[in-house]
Amino acid sequence: MWQQAERLVNSKFRGLYCHYGPSQCAAHGITLDDLYQEGWFAFLAAVRAYKPGGWKFNTYLHYACKNRFRAAMGTDRPCPLNMADSLDQPITGENKSGTIGGLLPDEQAAVDMERVQERQAGQTIVCALQSGLKSLPPLQAQIVRCRFYAQLTRPQTAQRLSLAPEQVRREESRALRSLCLNQEIRAASWMLYS
Repeated sequence: MWQQAERLVNSKFRGLYCHYGPSQCAAHGITLDDLYQEGWFAFLAAVRAYKPGGWKFNTYLHYACKNRFRAAMGTDRPCPLNMADSLDQPITGENKSGTIGGLLPDEQAAVDMERVQERQAGQTIVCALQSGLKSLPPLQAQIVRCRFYAQLTRPQTAQRLSLAPEQVRREESRALRSLCLNQEIRAASWMLYS
């Protein structure tokens, strides 16, 4: 029976393939050979559903082929997005231009924009800190670099700079106070945390 129906099944699938277009089928990963293989399963479904005395077998075969084609394309259930208005549809009316898709918020763009702003604020504060370090006396600038850039402890900083630990604490405290009062650093940190 398959040998008698094979040409008809292949013809139905070839018609569906041409109707939807090779590019749309390829976008769903479907080739004509895939559809010919689906034809066997459509044939089996039609045989199972066939009831003598009802419709002709070709009717069962037609619907079985359409169902297998939709299943292969992944469109066996209507997708709400396919039923919605196209996002490329132009907006009409007074003072309106663009498309419907242009009105939808892009959450990823908002996240990306926030990252860019944080990076810019971070670069601004780094520049302000470097400028502030240049305005410090050389010993205080060295202590700040050892403590916060090299992440050394006070005793390690004292050993590296041949100073007493108490002197490192005192100069570090003065340096941090000066940096906190620096207007450029304050403005940059306000931008970062506002």
